[in-house]
Amino acid sequence: MKKLIRFVIFISMSLAVHLLVCDLVDASKIARPLYAPMKVTLVQKKPPQQKITPQKPPEKPTPIPKPVPKPEPPKEIMGDPPEPEEPPEPEPQPLEEQAAYVPETLDHELMVKTYHQTIFEIIRKNLYYPGSARRRGIEGTVYIRFVLDASGTLSNISVEKTSGYTLLDNASVKTIKRCVFPPPPDDSLTLSIPITFKLVEDS
Repeated sequence: MKKLIRFVIFISMSLAVHLLVCDLVDASKIARPLYAPMKVTLVQKKPPQQKITPQKPPEKPTPIPKPVPKPEPPKEIMGDPPEPEEPPEPEPQPLEEQAAYVPETLDHELMVKTYHQTIFEIIRKNLYYPGSARRRGIEGTVYIRFVLDASGTLSNISVEKTSGYTLLDNASVKTIKRCVFPPPPDDSLTLSIPITFKLVEDS
């Protein structure tokens, strides 16, 4: 019995709720606008693109090859005969030989020059000027010639050019005999030395 009463109450409540919802949601009572708004979008149509077909460049005509003239045979030219070829230049000596030759020559020339200076210095220190010639005021230059061997020994002493005074010529020979010379750079050496006799005033 209780179940039946509950079922009846549930059915009644369902009907009441259904009627209430139908009353609220009535299609005739909903206000609709007379004109519904519409969105219009303007689309700009692009002009139809024309298809451009690429044009081919005009073909160049193939050039016709020109005939190559045949070379003419060389003509004989009458005239001066050809100049003779110059002889080849002599080959330069190796640097080693040049380097070995030049210093040796320079050393020998330097030794001879130094030896001559030594000879002049020895003669100057051993100069014999006779007192009689000095008192008489006799002056002059004598060229004396002599030979030195490998050991420096004197030989063949002679007057090559006289001063004009026998006193000075003899004094030159005596001066050379008083000197002691060192051995020359060569095996033997012949010298012609000027010896000057000149008075010096005392200051």
